[in-house]
This record gives sequence, structure tokens and C-alpha cells, in this order.
Amino acid sequence: MNEAAWENRRVRNWVNGIFIEHAREHLVALSRFLLLDTLQNGWGTYIEDFDQLDDEKKKEFVTRQGLENFHDLLAHIVGWWEQGARIVNGILNEPGFTWQDPDTDQFNVELTKKYSTWSYADLLKYYEATRAAMIELASKIPDDAFLNTNIEGWLASDGVRHYDDHKV
Repeated sequence: MNEAAWENRRVRNWVNGIFIEHAREHLVALSRFLLLDTLQNGWGTYIEDFDQLDDEKKKEFVTRQGLENFHDLLAHIVGWWEQGARIVNGILNEPGFTWQDPDTDQFNVELTKKYSTWSYADLLKYYEATRAAMIELASKIPDDAFLNTNIEGWLASDGVRHYDDHKV
């Protein structure tokens, strides 16, 4: 497609709708492309997208997430990224690596508590650093890693489905 056509907002939205959103809706198997697109573009503007909401919409959004504030939501996100990266790297680098799936509700409470003393500015920096680490992981893992159901499952959950669960 030529560059001029891509600059047309309607064409760009149509292409994103057909190729990206539709693929996400029917996420049967994760691809590196879909994971990187979500990490770079969806999560990449996540904070900015939230910041553009008015105060009432911000409060509604956070309440719908079951949390008290956006700080807690960011803590939740980075904590799951850390967990997923730890497990994916473990599977890739340590033969026989095992893990115990955490109790989701308890783990979420622990994440909120873990980051509760962090300033908002420090958490924003850490969010970006952790997102960059996830992008690097997604970029560098071997192609056949996506065939491992455990790796694919963690990356699909933490990178794509999690975004869809918390989309602004």
C-alpha cells in the first residue's frame, strides 16, 4: 500500500480493524506481530489515553476495573508483566522450569500493596521500563517459542488479552 493511502485516517482505521482488532477478537494463537503491536501501540499510549479522559470518565474507568485509582491499575499491569516475563524466561532458559500459578485475586492484592509506596512518577517510569523489557522479550524469543503453549499462553494473556481487559 502506498504511503499516501496509509495517511488517510479511514484507510488506516479500516486496516487496523480488519487485521489487528479482528485477529485479537479471535485470538486462537498468538503471533509475534500481534504481541508487538499491542505492546508498542496499545500499551504504548495507555497512560496518554487515560490522561485524555475527563475526571469523571477517569473515575468511572478505574471503578469498572475494580480498583480505587489508576496507580493501582498500573501496579497490577506491571506486576503481571513481571510474572509473565519471569515464567517465559524460565521456560526458555532453565530445563525443567516449573512455576505455581498464583491465586489471581490474592496476587492482585499483593501487587497493589507492593507498589503502594511508589510515587506515581516512579511507577510511570517503571511501567515504561517494564513495557520496553516485554517488547525486547517479544522481539528476541525464537519463533518456535510461540509454539510452546505455556509461553504462548503467558504472552497472550499478559500482552494482548490483559490489554483488552483493561482497554481505556
